[in-house]
Amino acid sequence: MLKKFLFLFFLSSPCFAQYQPTWESLDKRPIPEWYQDAKFGIFIHWGVYAVPAWTPKGNYSEWYQYWLNTKAYNGAVVDYHQKNFGDLTYYQLVDQFKADRYEPDEWAKLIEQSGAKYVVLTSKHHDGFALWPSKDASRSAMNRAGMSVGPPAPNPTTRRIGRVG
Repeated sequence: MLKKFLFLFFLSSPCFAQYQPTWESLDKRPIPEWYQDAKFGIFIHWGVYAVPAWTPKGNYSEWYQYWLNTKAYNGAVVDYHQKNFGDLTYYQLVDQFKADRYEPDEWAKLIEQSGAKYVVLTSKHHDGFALWPSKDASRSAMNRAGMSVGPPAPNPTTRRIGRVG
């Protein structure tokens, strides 16, 4: 009962009530003040596609699974996959996602040196693999999260970068 009350209370609060689920309504949201001056930020896409870490030149490896399944680029992705991973499916590569070169302090230094004012870590890509446990991701074929197969999660580093989010 308490959960239901809190849900209804927050749903009716001014911060929720001022927008409707339409583009017209959402386009009325003000741009956050910190973002107005943040001319440069970094989005990090990191997931199972980092295991093969390969794509035909000029493309993004985040789409590896899609290209593998659709036999794109005249089968180049399939050929690469079979040569390097044999009969393993894309989903079986999750066991090899160890992030053994993950150095969060080095990343933070590099991001700071770049002049970026914010960082966004893509926590779940279109392949369904989440970087941490998620009931929504568990509905997908991945059914596991990066924290269950990769390195232990460090405390977030916010002392060097203006915004993490």
